[in-house]
Amino acid sequence: MDRFLTFDTELATIIEDHADGNWAERGPFDFSVAATSDQDGATRIWHSVAATGAPATIMTRETALELLRFLRAEQERGVPVVTWNGLGFDFRWLGVAAGDVALAAKIALDHFDPMFQFHCQRGFPVSLAKVGEGLGIPQTKTMSGKDAPKAWRDGRHADVIEYVRGDVQLTAKVIRRIVESGGVRWRTRAGSLGGEPMPKLLPVRELLGHPLPDTSWMSDPIPRSKFHDWIPGLVPVRSGEGTSV
Repeated sequence: MDRFLTFDTELATIIEDHADGNWAERGPFDFSVAATSDQDGATRIWHSVAATGAPATIMTRETALELLRFLRAEQERGVPVVTWNGLGFDFRWLGVAAGDVALAAKIALDHFDPMFQFHCQRGFPVSLAKVGEGLGIPQTKTMSGKDAPKAWRDGRHADVIEYVRGDVQLTAKVIRRIVESGGVRWRTRAGSLGGEPMPKLLPVRELLGHPLPDTSWMSDPIPRSKFHDWIPGLVPVRSGEGTSV
């Protein structure tokens, strides 16, 4: 994977109870801004514009659809689209915001999501920040994700844009390091370093056909379906032959 395009979004919807692990299921959500970045860090910012010329309070359906069509066009010309948990969140709710869940589903199935691949191999998720730390990639956070919607609402557009730019560029650095090293390393909750081989990144469509990992040791494992049950007509195939949709 010599070239690729990473993608990330920020919400305009303010979530008051991030401590509840199920908050991401409570959509639909409004988006404020999104960013795409290539493997070299060249970044494009996506947001709607108000009549005053300032960034709009929320991303319009037209802008969300334009973004999805751009990502699909990149895929069709052979550029892999890569996210960190884009399957479970970004594409799910961006498709609703754009009024085209079917298009979002096509992109999601054909894109690469190393977080989902990690879950398919290990049975639990891992955050981008913890992987960046484990891979030795310096990170500078200008704010937290839960603060971004309030900052956007308060007119701190430049701050939020800088934040999403940093996240999408961090994703690109993490992807490049995973590809170069052939695996994922992350900082565990205990503070130690964990490692998981990932010699080849696989598209979501192919991952859905892989055998389920052993999660018998977990008290409350997250099912794989949590990430893809929003995709209309999806029938995962457990034999390793792929999926149908």
